[in-house]
Amino acid sequence: MEQKILAQNKKAYFDYSIGDTYIAGLVLFGPEVKSAREGGAKIVGAYLSFSQNEAFILGLHIRPYSHTRYELNDPDRPKKLLLNAKEIKKLNGVASRKGVSIIPLELFAQGRLLKLKIGIGVGKKNYDKREALKKKSVEKRLRHGESAF
Repeated sequence: MEQKILAQNKKAYFDYSIGDTYIAGLVLFGPEVKSAREGGAKIVGAYLSFSQNEAFILGLHIRPYSHTRYELNDPDRPKKLLLNAKEIKKLNGVASRKGVSIIPLELFAQGRLLKLKIGIGVGKKNYDKREALKKKSVEKRLRHGESAF
């Protein structure tokens, strides 16, 4: 099935080493889905929260849909994630460890549905980030036919 990426969190790959990834469904209102398909969603800065064996994403901003009379009160409201109980239990256990975060990576459309790709991330140190930038710079130079040094 074709997947169309609606929003990405590119900064997550720079700030974290991403391990396992999961795909979760989202509970949204109709105008939120239409707005996200128009490109009105931002996941940078969003994070997951767990309560009573349910997972929620906080900080996922979906701007109000322009062609509706239906008004949403809060474009940043917590949105429920659709994961099975085993996945929620595992993610909740992983998130409680020090230095580990559950990060939303991308929001995409799969057919009629919107899905969220989330990953288990361990924060990178500053020297790891500098090393990644250096490697990226060398690869860019080599692509353009320049010397690596």
